[in-house]
Amino acid sequence: MANTGGYDIGSCIVPTYVSSMPFDPSATGAHYTSTSDYDSGYFVSQDPVGGRVTVSAPSAELSQSISVTR
Repeated sequence: MANTGGYDIGSCIVPTYVSSMPFDPSATGAHYTSTSDYDSGYFVSQDPVGGRVTVSAPSAELSQSISVTR
């Protein structure tokens, strides 16, 4: 599922790196059926200057803010 940036990462990740797209079970509507039918429930963004990638889970339990940048 392409997001605001218009890039669909499903086919880039599955099956080369993982067998199926991970999704947040806490996020409403999050699911994985195939690389053309999924909603991970996560936000993925890339810094246009440094190229660093951030993944965050906006529906994390206990109202916590969870993210990682690499």
